[in-house]
Amino acid sequence: MGASFLSALLTPVVIDEMACTGSILVIALGLNMLKITNVKLANLILAPFVPILLYQIAG
Repeated sequence: MGASFLSALLTPVVIDEMACTGSILVIALGLNMLKITNVKLANLILAPFVPILLYQIAG
């Protein structure tokens, strides 16, 4: 039931964009741990889900 609903939302393009966003957050986390940057990652915790909304609005 839930999988059939999510399959319509999670197209390959959306999954790629979510992975890219998550990768950027992991890089930012690493830079924070090395004390190179001071990015507030808790504010960006929902960022990987933004491509779902953008794809639905634009597509």
